[in-house]
Amino acid sequence: MATNETAQAEIDRVAAGWLVRLGSPALDDADRRAFRAWLEADPAHGAAFEAARDVWAGLGVPAAALARSDRRRRRWRAGALALAGCAVAAVLILPRGADHATPDGLRRTVLLADGSRMMLDGDSAADVRVDSASRRVALLRGRAFFDVAPDPSRPFVVTAGGLEATVLGTGFAVDRGGAEVTVVVDHGRVSVRAADGASAVLTGGERVTAGATLGPPEAARPEVALAWRRGLMVFENRTLGEVVPELERAGGPIVIPQASVRALRLSGVFREDDPGAVLDAIEAGLGLRTARLGVATVIFR
Repeated sequence: MATNETAQAEIDRVAAGWLVRLGSPALDDADRRAFRAWLEADPAHGAAFEAARDVWAGLGVPAAALARSDRRRRRWRAGALALAGCAVAAVLILPRGADHATPDGLRRTVLLADGSRMMLDGDSAADVRVDSASRRVALLRGRAFFDVAPDPSRPFVVTAGGLEATVLGTGFAVDRGGAEVTVVVDHGRVSVRAADGASAVLTGGERVTAGATLGPPEAARPEVALAWRRGLMVFENRTLGEVVPELERAGGPIVIPQASVRALRLSGVFREDDPGAVLDAIEAGLGLRTARLGVATVIFR
C-alpha cells in the first residue's frame, strides 16, 4: 500500500508540474511532445492531470467522493515538500511581469535601490521600478510590507489592482486578496486612492479595504494584522473563507466546497511554517475532515 501511495504521490507531483509548465510562455514543441508522451504512458497520468486542473480551477468536489478517498492523516508539510519543485517553477513564470516572487510558505525581504525594504509574504509577487525620477511597485499577487526610505522628491507608490497607495516615508502593508485590496499602516501616513477616484489618508494603526468601492478607514491592530511579518497567523473569530488565503500562502491550494463550512469561525495563533497545525485545529475544534486531492487540501464536513 505504501508503495502504491508513493507512486501516486509522484504522479500527482508530475501532473502539477505539467500544469505549471503548460502555462509558461517559454513552452515549445518539444515540451508539448513530452507532455503527450507522458499522458499516453499511463491512464493514471491523465486522471491526475485532470484532478490537478480541476483543483486549480477552483471546482467544488462532492463530499461523497472525498469520503471514499484515503483519509489517513498526513502532515501538510510533507505534501508541500513533495510539490516544492512545482511551487518554485510556478513563481518563476506566474504571474507574468514579476521580478520578485516567493513560493508558498516562504517570506523574502528585498532591499530596493532607494534604500527601502519590501518584505513579500509567501505566494506573493511584485514588479519594482525605482529610478532617479520615481519609485513604483506593482503588487501582482499576495501581500507585502514596505519600510519606505524618505525622499520627498520621489513619492513611493504601490499599486494593487485598481488601488494606489502613495507615501513619503512610512511602514505599511498591502494585501491583494481576490477582488479586494487592504492597506494597513504600521507607522507614518499613507494616501490611498481607488480606481473610482475615492481616496483616504491613513495614519499608524489604521486600515482600509477597497473592492468595488473604497471602504472607510478603520482602526487596526498592527500586531495582529501584520503578524505574518513575525511568521505567525493570528485568527480572531475569522470565517474559514477568510482564513483560506492565509493558509494558501503558507501551504498551497485549499478547496472548501461547502458554503456552510466556509462560514464556520476559527480563532487561534499558529506558526506560519506549520499550517498543518491549523488543519489539526479545524478538524478537532470544528469537527471537519481534510483530504489531499491532487495538489490541494480539501476541507469538508
